[in-house]
Amino acid sequence: MPWLLVRLLLLGVPPERIVCITYTKAAASEMRARVLEMLRQLLLMEESACRSRLQAWLGVAPSAAQLAHARGLFGQVLDSASGGVELTTIHGFCQNLLRRFPMEA
Repeated sequence: MPWLLVRLLLLGVPPERIVCITYTKAAASEMRARVLEMLRQLLLMEESACRSRLQAWLGVAPSAAQLAHARGLFGQVLDSASGGVELTTIHGFCQNLLRRFPMEA
């Protein structure tokens, strides 16, 4: 599952537009760690290894722009204004909705 989140990021979806809902806080924390580790590996890999990893995840040979984007994702996710990809529990997600839209609830 973490590779699906990374794939969305590689395809250009902004981190703050992604919500991943899990059942437990431990699962959300583990998913966050896995996604960050995958992005960190893309940043630190040799170019040929990074290209082959991107080709496996995207299904096509990556362009130079895609390669540069992939290498910058780790920093983009860490520096995102809203904290990057939202990885939360179903309970946390519902609490957030109620907090944001109390009148509609």
